[in-house]
Amino acid sequence: MDLETANAPRRLAREGYEAWYLTCHIPGEGIGFWIRYTTFSPGPRSEAESHAALWAFSFDRGDPGRNTAAKETYPLTAAEFKRPFSLRIGTAELHGGWCRGAAGDARWELAWEVQAVAFPYLAAPWDRLAAQGNAASQPRLLISGTIAIGGREHILNRAPGGQQHTWGATHALEWNWAHAAGDWGWLAGAGGRVRSRLGRVLRGTSLGASVGGREFARNSVPGVLRGAGLLSPEGWRADLGRLRLEVRPRPADLIGVTYDDPAGGCRVCYHTEVADLLLSLDGQEVKEEAAAAFEYASPDPLPGLPPRI
Repeated sequence: MDLETANAPRRLAREGYEAWYLTCHIPGEGIGFWIRYTTFSPGPRSEAESHAALWAFSFDRGDPGRNTAAKETYPLTAAEFKRPFSLRIGTAELHGGWCRGAAGDARWELAWEVQAVAFPYLAAPWDRLAAQGNAASQPRLLISGTIAIGGREHILNRAPGGQQHTWGATHALEWNWAHAAGDWGWLAGAGGRVRSRLGRVLRGTSLGASVGGREFARNSVPGVLRGAGLLSPEGWRADLGRLRLEVRPRPADLIGVTYDDPAGGCRVCYHTEVADLLLSLDGQEVKEEAAAAFEYASPDPLPGLPPRI
């Protein structure tokens, strides 16, 4: 899968959701960012209206009280796509190598160096048949530029991160997701419960990783379904035998957001960019604090953690 395929719109002129998003953190500072460009077209059972949106979040491991969340909503017609891949929502833009935009008090202008090729969470041709899809379009980036958010301006100088794309006719019933990148390589994966086209609820885990130059993938249908995994707001784990991964967040670092479901109802998603990473390969370990992205979502909010948006 190349970048153009990974980022190509999947739900144009059809009901569904799409999100193109950038994640990154500033090493050693415990600060991370999550920026989203999204579109939404409701189905007949949804009470939500069609729209496009820009979202911006910041995470401060040292002082979670300074975490920020912002969203700007536009008419769906404000979203414009071109090839080679580019997306414009209002005056905001996302391209293969840079982005800029604004939401609430947040402003960003970023560019990056690409360090890895795209990874599909579900291998072809099955990716075209699933009700949900996800691609790590650019799983390892070195990001530079500025983000002004929450009354602070942050200067990024080759900060590790990634850019991904997700879409679907309906959201998964429940999911975990994680991403991390650094000098050691990158990882991107998700586990979830989804309803098949025949109505059966399926569970599985997809994972791609590059560690020390060695590549790992579990994205075939049999492989995904074999790795059911544990779904939890307390962390995400994956085991590929020689490679073992764990991403563990602190509850105080999670920001909750509400996603309308095109098929009706909603999901409450909890996200952080400053979770801890533990990676083990053949006895060699990588441990990094506040260096991984993590997500947990389900139909209901977590006790004591109401959504910010």
